[in-house]
Amino acid sequence: MPQAKDISYPILLKEQGIIKPPSKNRESGWEIDKISSYLKSTDNSICAHLGYHPDFVTAIKSRNTIIIQLIRDPRDTIIAHYHSFHRIDRPQNVFNFYFDDGKRLSEKDDPLLWCIRLAPYWWKGWLPWIENKVPDMILRFEDLVGPNKRQIIGQLAEKIGPEFSVDEALARIDPNKSMTFRKGLVGEWKNEFQPHHIKLFEEIMGYTMETLGYKI
Repeated sequence: MPQAKDISYPILLKEQGIIKPPSKNRESGWEIDKISSYLKSTDNSICAHLGYHPDFVTAIKSRNTIIIQLIRDPRDTIIAHYHSFHRIDRPQNVFNFYFDDGKRLSEKDDPLLWCIRLAPYWWKGWLPWIENKVPDMILRFEDLVGPNKRQIIGQLAEKIGPEFSVDEALARIDPNKSMTFRKGLVGEWKNEFQPHHIKLFEEIMGYTMETLGYKI
């Protein structure tokens, strides 16, 4: 029997007729059974971009596991995606999608506007974790790099247990040294969103912002 499949972000966009994924190895989607089996069996902590699926929740809840969900202001996430997708030195970037007009994201007249249009689909994978009240704790990136980060990390330590060192965690939180972040700045979107970008964002991202607890 073939493994159950689910769609990843690029596949969701493809199914909606928005893009044509440029890489064939992205078209199979997630192997739900395989991931669920791993979640049940691993003894390690896992840090992953794991979209919601009920089978994942069942697998995680079958163990004594603490679920921490890290979120970031979607506007800054859009800026990060924009600079990632639009990098000239990475024309074959797997997220530099082809659209139905035959153009890649980087070839659009206003690629940032298109990144905003794609944003609701990006968050479609992450919101159900919160909507279904699955995480034991939700961490905001803004809090982790803000003035009260020691207090926030202390709350995380209370969840995880005595083996978690607040001082060691604080020493490791440095967006400038992370491969994940280009800059890791808070509020960078204010320097790049133009009025028409803000207008579109407010029109299509209201529910996402409310669910995440951010103000537009």
